[in-house]
Amino acid sequence: MKKQLCMLQNQLLKDDFEGSINSDIWLLKRILPSSWKISKEYVREGISSLKITLHKGDLTGIGNDGHNTERAEFSENYKYCIKHGTNIWYSFSVYFPRDFLIINNRLVFAQWKQVTEHPKSPFISLRYINNELLFKIYGNNKSIKKFRKKVDLRGKWHDILINYCLNKDKNGYAKVWIDNDLFADYKGEMGYDFQKDIIYFKFGLYRDELDIPQTIYLDKFRRGTNQQEVTCD
Repeated sequence: MKKQLCMLQNQLLKDDFEGSINSDIWLLKRILPSSWKISKEYVREGISSLKITLHKGDLTGIGNDGHNTERAEFSENYKYCIKHGTNIWYSFSVYFPRDFLIINNRLVFAQWKQVTEHPKSPFISLRYINNELLFKIYGNNKSIKKFRKKVDLRGKWHDILINYCLNKDKNGYAKVWIDNDLFADYKGEMGYDFQKDIIYFKFGLYRDELDIPQTIYLDKFRRGTNQQEVTCD
């Protein structure tokens, strides 16, 4: 497995969750079997999407801020991880149900992480907290920049496009589009010192402990080395 790390970083990745997941792309070690399924309830395109439900007590841990956390996340296979200095593009569609709980509680639904000696916050992440969409940038053990927008994301599919590059000198850039509108545009410091040249993506739900289950849907996942690869079928 170690020899396969990041060996396929330039390969186009694609999963439409049509009846099943692309098991070559995803690792399931951060999600319980009972927390996900292929669903026809809400679909961006095609016949099905990925449904993820996080319940109280699922894969608990301690966050970097000392709070108790729980998670239900899909993460990229190690052989597709990204090396520092790589310009990479992601696109996916996300759906929050109309009854999705709106509360002032940490909720990360997409994050990009480095492999470091000790666990760190994701250097970039998308969060939905108290009816506010946030794109957060971290580096050197601190929050560097927040892009935020008060918006009710529930009851409608949203198309997300992200382009970033994190360099070895802990500088880089990141852009985020939501439904074709530019939401975040950043260039500067981000990221941490690292022991391994490994960056990986996770999607799902990561939150501070909560009694109530929360559900999210994912469809039309793409990853590529240019915008056309991830936006054109």
